[in-house]
Amino acid sequence: MEHALATPLARISDERSACWGLQEEKSTDWTGQSRHSLVSGKGVESSIKATLQTPTGLFPLKDISIESNASFSNGVDYLCQPLDGFYQFQEELNGSLMVHNGWGQQAFEQDQQVAYLSVQPNVTSFLCTLRVCSDTGVIEQGKDIHLQTVEGGIDSVLSIGTSLIDMYSKCGDLKTAYSIFNRLAVRDLVTWSVLISGYSQQGFSAEAVQLFKCFQQEGIKPDRVICACVLRAYANVADVDSGRDLHSYVIEMGLELDTEVSRALIEMYTRCGLVRDSNITFLRLERQDVVFWSLCMSTFLEIGRSADVLKLLEEMDKECMKPDKVMYVCILNACSKLASLVEGQQVHSQLVGCGHEWDLLIGSALIDMYMKAGSVLNAQMVFQNLGTQDVVTWSALTAGYVQHGHFEEALDLLVLMHQQGMAPNQVTYVCILKACSSLLALEKGKNVHIQITRSGYELNLFVANGLIDMYSKCGSIQEAEEIFNDMVVRDVVTWNAMIAGFAKNECGTEAVQSFQEMLQAGLKPDKVSFIGALNACSGMSALRQGIHIHSSIAAAGLESDNFIISALIDMYNKCGSLEDACFVFKRLPNRDVVTWTAMVAAHVQHSEYGHAFGCFEEMQRTGVKPNDVTFLCILSACSRLGLVSKGCFYLKLMKAEYGIEPALEHYNTLVDLLGHAGVWSAAEDFLETISISANLDGWTTLLGACKSHNYVELGRRCFNTLLRIDPRHAVGHAIMKNLYVSAGMHQEAEEINSSRKCTNLWKKPAKAYIEVDEKVHSFMVGDASHPESDRISQKLKSISKQMRILSLDFREGASAVLKDDTDCGHCEKLAVAFGLLSTPHGATIRVTKNLRMCVDCHVATRLISKIELREIIITDLYCVHHFKDGACSCENGEMLAA
Repeated sequence: MEHALATPLARISDERSACWGLQEEKSTDWTGQSRHSLVSGKGVESSIKATLQTPTGLFPLKDISIESNASFSNGVDYLCQPLDGFYQFQEELNGSLMVHNGWGQQAFEQDQQVAYLSVQPNVTSFLCTLRVCSDTGVIEQGKDIHLQTVEGGIDSVLSIGTSLIDMYSKCGDLKTAYSIFNRLAVRDLVTWSVLISGYSQQGFSAEAVQLFKCFQQEGIKPDRVICACVLRAYANVADVDSGRDLHSYVIEMGLELDTEVSRALIEMYTRCGLVRDSNITFLRLERQDVVFWSLCMSTFLEIGRSADVLKLLEEMDKECMKPDKVMYVCILNACSKLASLVEGQQVHSQLVGCGHEWDLLIGSALIDMYMKAGSVLNAQMVFQNLGTQDVVTWSALTAGYVQHGHFEEALDLLVLMHQQGMAPNQVTYVCILKACSSLLALEKGKNVHIQITRSGYELNLFVANGLIDMYSKCGSIQEAEEIFNDMVVRDVVTWNAMIAGFAKNECGTEAVQSFQEMLQAGLKPDKVSFIGALNACSGMSALRQGIHIHSSIAAAGLESDNFIISALIDMYNKCGSLEDACFVFKRLPNRDVVTWTAMVAAHVQHSEYGHAFGCFEEMQRTGVKPNDVTFLCILSACSRLGLVSKGCFYLKLMKAEYGIEPALEHYNTLVDLLGHAGVWSAAEDFLETISISANLDGWTTLLGACKSHNYVELGRRCFNTLLRIDPRHAVGHAIMKNLYVSAGMHQEAEEINSSRKCTNLWKKPAKAYIEVDEKVHSFMVGDASHPESDRISQKLKSISKQMRILSLDFREGASAVLKDDTDCGHCEKLAVAFGLLSTPHGATIRVTKNLRMCVDCHVATRLISKIELREIIITDLYCVHHFKDGACSCENGEMLAA
């Protein structure tokens, strides 16, 4: 054993070793001593069940159930009745050949013929049919076969039991697979291999490792299949010590040169961060032919070592070996992942020299490489120079357009495909749906949906996920939910799209509920799942639910992920707990621009502008460069403080110091700053010089500033500009009406109000949320549907009387209480009143509103905080208001609705 590990690395030249950073050492440094025997002891059957009842993974084994594809739901009928031996043998042989050649549907049809001819199935026919169910994922028919084996008393036959375990494992029902395994009186190497492989392939690596430990006690030597599966499981759980032990056994048994085992070893060491050991393993392998090099390239590409793929190309050149077409595709994919334009062009030159550039597969890879490297023009030239194009090349070009934001061009490509008689595939449709969602082009998306239905791709998992995303982002959450409910198979991406869609469309309760249902379905959430759930909590002040999700994040080991930390900071910030946001930020060892920006934004929203500027300066001192979002937060702080000179300074700093081109949002923030500072002419001139003519947000911002200062003349000009851009702009009509009211021009205000009623122009309805006892309650404009509606109304009347009796700023209090409910809505006051009724005296009340808080509700909440001796935190679209003792943290409500 030690001698085998100490053998010098044969056939490794000094140049090759230098290339892989191994100049000083050409032999492994493993001791070859296993920490535990891989094959030892007697079978301890009871220990398997005991071990698996207390898994170390995130979810218990008893809850594991992955939904499976039932697209072949009508494929298998019951197998029945006898036939003579010759015909029975013929049918079994035909079924076996069909399974072997991957003709699953034909095998189902064969079974139907068997049933029609009244054939009595035997063990062989059952095995063939179970193989079909395994390969196609048809679990319902597999269950029928299982029932027949039980009725026939052959379910305990080892080969049948093993096939049942294989079928259930591949269909995702690991609980049933383990139950069958546990009932088998005898288990052989294949049985263990099938079960361990099932757990490993379904992503339950920790459980696969536990099974392997139990397997070792059976005294059976692991084969190449088990070794490869367990090595990958060790890679996923980062158990490199056990991986080394298994590697020693692999060498001892002469399995190291096996294709799958060697790939698993390289993958295990790479994923555990031991690139040197991975390289040593690679160098021990014998270089035989192009197939070997192709295998190594595909392995490195699969595990994320794209740069090493290019190194392999250099080594092949040294050994005077030429890549084939498959290897060139792999090399171009590596260039794509690295966005390496120079290397990609060099490979392109080689392809021209050997005449492979006209191959459609290579052409598609070239298009993808140029697109990923940022050279759209070169990608278009490759596409046009191909003698013929297939659906793969069209899809590669479409994906590239979408990647670079050329969404209209992507939609035009779909039209061209149809004109040329080219049928799109699932990749094409996914890209087109992404273009529609990015453009918020709902009608075009619906037309694409019709095409998808006609072409039979509607139930394709990836296309269905794209449809959910498109409808969600275009605001049609009901259509997205219908597609979700019709899906037979759902993966993590499906659930993530639905969670994010609910959160985006202000259905936070449904988003959190979907997150819980995903856990109950046995799927492990990824960071996108957690971020979606946290965003949902942020939008409805669900602090307690957010804390529970934070605990799940910690249990999943994702607390150091910067994107998740940013979402946590945002959740605590919008739920009004800036202290918790700061605590999460300070615990993070490595802070990037995303986490720093989240912290700057939190301070700005809580009106702690000094801390925001201090955070911005500290961020730069630590060597982290701000991005466009960071500058947007800083410009917002300048706008709220009226710091015109400082705001202009930061706008210039973006491009001069950091090379960031200001976007429309930055310019509009500067307009807001100039408007609220009273620099009217400069604000108007600045808007007129911006090249984007349809700048609705910019003119709406300036109109809001005019309302704050009762500047009617400029307000009219802004309003007229808005009407030219969009005659049905509801927000502009509302602000202009309020400007006329503030200026005492009631007739003009009534004219605008009449126009709004005639054309049905109304802003998005206001909605407020409050969490009580970990349940979120929502209130809308004039809402009387809540079970506590009568008590809430009485509470508000009582508070109104106290305002008058105590003479607490009577004019403001009366204005806040007496204002017409149909104009303000007062949904936040309904939520506050419910909080006062439903929480202990002295407890902090947290409310979120989906729009900006109006002046009258702001005044009323200030007075309520003094009367009720409560701290009330209301998060609106622009600010987090902390009301306490009759005052607000936003300094007299400067950031309120016009």
